[in-house]
Amino acid sequence: VYLLTAICVYGIGLSLGNTIMLTTMILLAGVMFNTAQTSLPSLAAAFYPTQGRATGVSTMLGLGRFGAIAGTFLVGALTRANYDLASIFSILALPGCVAAAALLVKHFFHPESQNAGPAIAADVPRH
Repeated sequence: VYLLTAICVYGIGLSLGNTIMLTTMILLAGVMFNTAQTSLPSLAAAFYPTQGRATGVSTMLGLGRFGAIAGTFLVGALTRANYDLASIFSILALPGCVAAAALLVKHFFHPESQNAGPAIAADVPRH
């Protein structure tokens, strides 16, 4: 979903002259980004061991907040450097690609954490 977010953000820069396409790209980018972001706490909770789970998830959320702040400063710096909007949105698509690559690396090097959720759920007594 992060890769789709990056494609939509890149599409925002390409569709600046077309109002319908611009609105569609903004809507899709927002939906994709929110979908990706809301799934990360559960992924982190399944990835970290129980003893460090709260610290791991909190650190992940804190770094995400830092990224949001840094992105704002990046846009300001690119605007001050006279980049056009298409170039700015091309650059803003890169973090989505990095996030997608990081999740792929996590998937290939730690596939065992994918099964942590169902195993925990199986231990819960049912009524």
